[in-house]
Amino acid sequence: AQISKCEGTEDPSLVYDVDDSPSPLSKYVDRLTQATRGTQKTPRLAPDYEDRALIVQFLRGNFDAVVPLSIQAEKVRERIQALEPAQYAVLDATREEPRLVIQGGAGTGKTILALECARRAAWEGRRVLLLCYNRLLRRCLLDRASNIAESGQIDVRTVHGHLHQLIQRSSLRPEFEKLFAAAADEGERFQRLYPEYGALAALENGGPHYDFLIMDEAQDMLTHPVLDALDACLKGGLARGRWRVFLDSNDQAAVYGQFDHDARRGSVLWDGRWC
Repeated sequence: AQISKCEGTEDPSLVYDVDDSPSPLSKYVDRLTQATRGTQKTPRLAPDYEDRALIVQFLRGNFDAVVPLSIQAEKVRERIQALEPAQYAVLDATREEPRLVIQGGAGTGKTILALECARRAAWEGRRVLLLCYNRLLRRCLLDRASNIAESGQIDVRTVHGHLHQLIQRSSLRPEFEKLFAAAADEGERFQRLYPEYGALAALENGGPHYDFLIMDEAQDMLTHPVLDALDACLKGGLARGRWRVFLDSNDQAAVYGQFDHDARRGSVLWDGRWC
């Protein structure tokens, strides 16, 4: 529902409006508590953590919503698309967890969540790297991310496109291009050379540049060499940095034949929270 400033309101601080939407609803509840204390003759206890959780659960259908990705949330409220309860749980988890793996089948809204996570991280002032595997999905993500107010903080790339840019800006470019041309097959080029030289190029170019890493349809990128390369791009690395990995390890895992269960179990992704 659209919520706006109410003319004639005796105390504007009692109104929840669009300026409040980026903040947790608990802050608004705290504001109400402070405002009403002064009007009561008999002091009352402020709501505790459990009380506020119940209030948030009751009210969130009206307040915790995501605008369709083609519209900026700050400017348009008419076409707000409410999230499903399972998606609420994921967004709640992202507020607390620095490293999170989200599994879901096709059509469960992983891409919507990935973009919303990117928007929230960018809004917090973080530089975000949003990766996918194929160029078609990248064009879709890029188009939708361009409507995010903080889009300048978000780089949307395919994983090999990102590694290619790193290599092109490094002194390793001539050596890489020579080996790339002489490689026996595509597997050698994209599964070994790109990740290996991309990691070296990231270190040569000044080390990690991103505060937040998001991987959409990550089942096509989860190999040891790729994870090693991305580790060099993220501040704190995969072990201590902030990241979100969205994947479908079942139905779509074999589309490109890249999913490596051993890489998943043997990497720091295994130590992140799974949901």
